[in-house]
Amino acid sequence: MSNRSPPGRAPGFTLIEVLAALVVLSVVLGVVFRIFSGGFVAMDRTARTARALTLAESELASVLAADRATIGERLASSGDLRAVVAVHPVEAVGGLVVLEISIRVEDTPVALRTLKLERAP
Repeated sequence: MSNRSPPGRAPGFTLIEVLAALVVLSVVLGVVFRIFSGGFVAMDRTARTARALTLAESELASVLAADRATIGERLASSGDLRAVVAVHPVEAVGGLVVLEISIRVEDTPVALRTLKLERAP
């Protein structure tokens, strides 16, 4: 094998070969960019959901730790997250009240619900 080009022709790539290589490179880079940008979006969504769950758990713990839960709804926030904390009586049995506590963080799939037993006022 010889590295010589045919007579009358300069060594190197033709313009068509260079353009074809650039087209293939741009398609590959476009696919790689979409994969990485999709990964960053998913990572951001997961981090936001984790922060929302932390906020909801914190609010639930504060309601459960209080001697008397305040009946009604209130807003709680942490950074750019807002949660609606709702405490409603479900039923009264003897001198006790069963309260339903629900926490929903806006713009996320996070929602917690539980029951608490308290003495009737």
